[in-house]
Amino acid sequence: MEYSSFRSALLLLTNFDFKTVKDAFLQEQKNRQPRAADSALALSSALKVSTPAKPSSQSIVCEFCDIKGHTEAQCFKRRDARESILKQRKEKREKGKERANAAQQETSASASASVQSAEFAGNASTHDYTNPHSPLLSDAGSDWIVDTGATCHMTPHRHWFNTYTPNHTPIQLANNQIIYSVGLGSVRFQPVINGKPGRLLEFERVLHVPDLRNNLLSVLYLTRAKSYIVTIQHDQIFFKRNGALLFTAAINSNNAASINGQVVPMTQFSGMVSTCPLDLTLWHRRLNHGDVKKLIQEDLVKGIVVKSKDLPDPICEPCIAGKQHRSNVSKLASHHASGLLELVHSDVHGPLPVQTRHGYHYWITFIDDHSRHWAVMPLKKKSDAFAAFKHFKAYAENQLNLKIKATRDDKVKEYTASTLLELNLIRMELLSEQTGH
Repeated sequence: MEYSSFRSALLLLTNFDFKTVKDAFLQEQKNRQPRAADSALALSSALKVSTPAKPSSQSIVCEFCDIKGHTEAQCFKRRDARESILKQRKEKREKGKERANAAQQETSASASASVQSAEFAGNASTHDYTNPHSPLLSDAGSDWIVDTGATCHMTPHRHWFNTYTPNHTPIQLANNQIIYSVGLGSVRFQPVINGKPGRLLEFERVLHVPDLRNNLLSVLYLTRAKSYIVTIQHDQIFFKRNGALLFTAAINSNNAASINGQVVPMTQFSGMVSTCPLDLTLWHRRLNHGDVKKLIQEDLVKGIVVKSKDLPDPICEPCIAGKQHRSNVSKLASHHASGLLELVHSDVHGPLPVQTRHGYHYWITFIDDHSRHWAVMPLKKKSDAFAAFKHFKAYAENQLNLKIKATRDDKVKEYTASTLLELNLIRMELLSEQTGH
């Protein structure tokens, strides 16, 4: 009867081969190592093949359900339990190839965990997931739970990591289930102490475990590896190191403690922190308002995931605005100056493809807005524009005995408003380039 549960566990295995049975015996031997003599005797009796005389039906006791009158091979409860387990495994395999592979590794890992370095996750629980390497798990918690049973810090959030390296470590949960990590790195944390931000911390040796739905902070790792002193007082937990209080944790009514503060995610993963549905409308905006269906059909991009079956929004305001045209600028002015030299238009033209005989490459025009009288002056360099304007100003004001009050041009950079203000406070008006005036 000592090996009845062990023998029943062997019969429930889906792969009853030599390697699986060998690993199971090695695990059983390790569990019974303190009782070496009894273990050896029990192991030999379990492997021994005997053909005793057929006992009476009243003396037969089923080793699976402990009911008299039938053997374990004839037990209906054992058959129903086996069929139930096989049905559950079949349903898991139908949810995806990756899920089935993970379940198979979990079954074999439970028998060979003695030869691997495993971590323990304390009171953590798992949740079904479709993609174990998903960078964003919207149903996972955001608080760090203080756990005295965890041997290492663990989190399911990929975008939290400051440093990251691939890592495959088996983790044993409180219900003896085995899950695996996919990465190892460090996470930055901004603590809040008495309502004020404390010194920025970086938790090292944090395992990335997508199967978890909680973030576990290992108290034993902090005290043994990082020399922390942890003190519990009523509803608060204080974490000190070298006499300095680095962060605190609050204990709720359920006797669960979470540290005060928030994680500082990496900027390169900030785009992942979103719960927007991955539909065609979102991809249309992310891909610079292109034709997403064409990109998918012609395989022009990689990594597009469309989780929503909704049709894209037929109205995209940025696309409509981008296809609109500006109204034509009228070439006829709607307003003219009421007097001479109240407004003078100027513009620099050039350079000429061939310089003139006197070395001119540019020319500048001056047009009076009231009389439409114009003047042209050749320029050897664009920087001569301001000198030409002063010549025109002296000529026009001397002829008309009036002062130039304002000038208008299309962003002539050769003379600015500050230089014109030096000439008897002349106002300067600027127009957009290539705009009629």
